[in-house]
Amino acid sequence: MRTVHRRSSVVAVATAGILLVPTNTAAAVVDNQFNSLSGLTRTDVSFDVSCQGTDKKYPPFGEFRVSDPILNRVYFVSHWGVTVTAPKTVQEGDVFTYRITPQSNSVNAYEPSDDKAYQKEPLFNADGHSVTSWARMKYDVDIPPGTELVDVDTVTGVYFANDGNTNTLPEVIRVNEKGDEDENGSVVRMAHDNITEESTSGLGWETHDFEFQRNGLPVASFPAMDITVKAGEAGSTIEPTLRHTGDSGEYGRPENFFTFDVKNTDGKLFAVRCAPLDTPDSTSVNGGGKPLTTIEVTAKPKPVYGLDGRVLDVVDESTDISSRIQMWDPHEGPNQQWTVTDRGEIVNPVSGLCLQELNDGYGQFGDDPSPDGVTPVELGKCSGHITQRWTIADEVTDGNQPGAGIVQNTTGRCLEVTDGISANGTPVQIAPCTGESNQQWNM
Repeated sequence: MRTVHRRSSVVAVATAGILLVPTNTAAAVVDNQFNSLSGLTRTDVSFDVSCQGTDKKYPPFGEFRVSDPILNRVYFVSHWGVTVTAPKTVQEGDVFTYRITPQSNSVNAYEPSDDKAYQKEPLFNADGHSVTSWARMKYDVDIPPGTELVDVDTVTGVYFANDGNTNTLPEVIRVNEKGDEDENGSVVRMAHDNITEESTSGLGWETHDFEFQRNGLPVASFPAMDITVKAGEAGSTIEPTLRHTGDSGEYGRPENFFTFDVKNTDGKLFAVRCAPLDTPDSTSVNGGGKPLTTIEVTAKPKPVYGLDGRVLDVVDESTDISSRIQMWDPHEGPNQQWTVTDRGEIVNPVSGLCLQELNDGYGQFGDDPSPDGVTPVELGKCSGHITQRWTIADEVTDGNQPGAGIVQNTTGRCLEVTDGISANGTPVQIAPCTGESNQQWNM
């Protein structure tokens, strides 16, 4: 695919037809609207970062503590967090969008060479702080393995700093492990022109018309990233992460997921490199370097083909419990779509009900459970009970003729077309297995 290279100017979900966002949705989608879309869940992940400033672990952020008896005292800390908004499940091959939002935070008002940066200080300091801005920032996330990156964009309306004149927004590019722009890279980077703390020219992501207030604690708010990917195979999981593998998961590396320069009042720059580590000596990443959420990939619903090319069909397109099953010419309607769970349940997704033998009473065809081993089938509430589980041979799901039998686990009987009648409306039942053509099925 082409290299993703965006400078945002509107809040947008970037690709037409993206799962969970209707194609007629207006392009401008504010953050809280995205978070409230049906089927999405929000996960807040808090973690510590170990940031190399000079020869010390530099705490890049500031916080107030309600329990502190001295009002307006700020502590410089390494706590941070990220919010992920994503669907719980997607279907194989779906194109969908999830959002990663770095959490806003107050920043350390002192440069890494200043001893004040490492101790608690009152919010208002008569001497003023030494930091004027952060520059050359980059924020890296990994492209989840098993997915195909389709598009990525920053979400505007959220700016880097808390000044009303700030309007400088980063671009989003795809890079390789060396940080070079690469259409096959495994990392998505939010930066300006790929200028980072290693760059020798340009200040990149600096708010040129903004300087941190001299009598207060600056607050940094970061743009969110909408990442659009294509899901892989059914049964897999998609696990969004910050960049954390290889050298990027080690302390003080230019590959760290978040790096920047602190600019002081004299214009001097101090490089800061942050990794999701509890301490500089940690040998493994913390929660910030682990999956931020997990998205399950399920199979797409498919017809179940049987005798003479007809398919399993829920009578009258009903979504009710006890709805009966018949054979009908395929028309791709939702009452002809089925998925198979890992437990062997055969589910009609539109109703969310499971295929089972007739439970009790008379059904739409006027017959009831028979003592001779022949029993009609119906839809029932999925309970996980063994009576709703089927043994489905590989030949049923490989898409090839002639298929194979579908066997009910509790009885050992086979799903069949009643009496081998090849006609629309023929009921489906379970009966002793014969291997005849009316007991052969494939998806």
